Amino acid sequence: IAMNGLSLEKGTTTTCYLEAKSVKIGEDPNRLDANHRPTPIYQTNATISITGYGEIVLRQRAGQIKSVDTPKVVYDCDDFSFGEENGKTTLTWKKCIPRPKGSRLIACYVRIVKNDGTFDYKVLDTDEIVRLKNYSLRQNYGKFANPLYGTQPDCSDIDTGFLMSKTVKHAFKGYPKLPLGAGSTLEADK
Repeated sequence: IAMNGLSLEKGTTTTCYLEAKSVKIGEDPNRLDANHRPTPIYQTNATISITGYGEIVLRQRAGQIKSVDTPKVVYDCDDFSFGEENGKTTLTWKKCIPRPKGSRLIACYVRIVKNDGTFDYKVLDTDEIVRLKNYSLRQNYGKFANPLYGTQPDCSDIDTGFLMSKTVKHAFKGYPKLPLGAGSTLEADK
């Protein structure tokens, strides 16, 4: 953790945390289960899970990026467009102030500044947010999704801090892999 410049300190931009995982390390031939098979032997290991904010620190240190702006939450009343022109990604956003009551959240984006001065963007729109909510639902055996996704089918009432963190977490999907030590994983790779 220290060699990578990360910290276990909790806060809005936590860089990593410890996670306990059970790993099967063998079987005990002296203890049989109901089907007369040896029972598995598990060992609990601690792993370091690196958050999206920790990934920013590692990518800066690796020379892949210069900085990452604070994620921006976009509502249906804002002037927002995202696309590609002449092979370059374009994004425009003008926040509607004051925001009308009843405005619905439609996206969140983050701007990544590369070392050569160019920009890269990661946009999570409602389709991607709903896809992530459905993944959360599957991970919980179809019983519930993380409540921070909100109650609306289009996730328009998602917790904005949670959404900003998710946007950062998924911002580097197309970037080269980072060398991590044994027992370390990126949240985005889970």
